[in-house]
Amino acid sequence: MRTRLNRDGRLHIPAQYLKQLGIGPGSEVELVWEGDGLRITTGELEIRRARALGKLFAPSDDSPNTLFGSEDRRGIRPHRP
Repeated sequence: MRTRLNRDGRLHIPAQYLKQLGIGPGSEVELVWEGDGLRITTGELEIRRARALGKLFAPSDDSPNTLFGSEDRRGIRPHRP
């Protein structure tokens, strides 16, 4: 999808994308620079992504919770380089 920045430098994100991300007004999102592009994500989506990657590389007897911690995410801050 192609869109434009407004004169304040803000980007309009269509409602269908907001719904897929599970975000709305006031939601905290992360902007991740990847190579030559920008990815918009949320902390919860990053946790899901890490678990999916963990399943690819972990022995089958290890659960993702063992590898990435419990379901309780309170107090965890994302790494910001």
